[in-house]
Amino acid sequence: MITNAPKNTHKLSIRLLLLSISIILAYSLITPAQVAPRISASKSSSATEIYIRPKVDLTKKPTVARGATFSIVAPLVKEKPPLKVEMPEMVQLAGGAFQMGVKASKSDDGPEHLTLVASFEVSKYPITNKQFAQFVGETKYITLAEKDSSEFERKNKISWKTFAAKDRENHPVVWISYEDAQAYCIWLSSVIKNAPIKENLEMEQEGDDEQTIVVEKIHPYRLPTEAEWEYAARGGLKDQSFPWEMVDKNKINYNSNKRESTIQDAKQFIKAVGYQPPNNFGVQDLVGNVAQWCYDWYDPSFYEYSPEPPQKAYGPEKGTERVIRGGSWLEDLESCKVT
Repeated sequence: MITNAPKNTHKLSIRLLLLSISIILAYSLITPAQVAPRISASKSSSATEIYIRPKVDLTKKPTVARGATFSIVAPLVKEKPPLKVEMPEMVQLAGGAFQMGVKASKSDDGPEHLTLVASFEVSKYPITNKQFAQFVGETKYITLAEKDSSEFERKNKISWKTFAAKDRENHPVVWISYEDAQAYCIWLSSVIKNAPIKENLEMEQEGDDEQTIVVEKIHPYRLPTEAEWEYAARGGLKDQSFPWEMVDKNKINYNSNKRESTIQDAKQFIKAVGYQPPNNFGVQDLVGNVAQWCYDWYDPSFYEYSPEPPQKAYGPEKGTERVIRGGSWLEDLESCKVT
């Protein structure tokens, strides 16, 4: 899904803009200052032997959408933070191969392709207002929407705080840019002691080149790749469009509003985290309600020319837009699938 938001949008409209963030803690680690990672595996490797070759680009500013929520991922390492942090509850997922996408699709849902992901932990719910507020309080961080930025239209001074009243602490943080989500991940990583660092990881790619990866610094908490997001959202199910075996439309917050999509509408229709039942992996709220940032660059034809098998667990190396998944309270049911 394309992440750009037109700047001539109605000043009170938030249609397709209230997006959230999830985070992961993963063995395949990404430095948030980098562009899309290079992750690969040797022909004889297992699914957990997927490594990253960072490609640093400090000059390219990520394209942002006007507001996003997110989850996080992280490596399977239990470390206690040195200060009292509103830590996201994490769910441990064993890596493996899965069929990503769907067959015979003319949309961004396809084509179906075998993908490997490493073991990782994913936040059980999207990041909440309370969790993001602690980050802002500790760092005095100013989101992109609050700045005088050409990337965000600042009419009516709309920001994440607009939707973060005291009685909404347990709602997903929204109106967050990709840059803001990355900043949160870096901060959360910084408060974890003894964050793992991998150096001199050797990998063999298809073809003649054998490369050595040197990771000087990594932030264990990060945004999920699109493959990791879909792997977590599917919950181990095959040939299903939603996270559960029995599709119950009442479980999904979609198509909630046919009116002007105003700020008041968002406050009324966006639900607190945990409103959905967990999937088979124990992860919740990845479809509907608020759409979510992924780490990857967006390319509508990327999987059509990606080599196989198995396909890489990362997106394109460059681009101008980032991937958004999961659909939202404003979109139809078709937009809220796991594929």
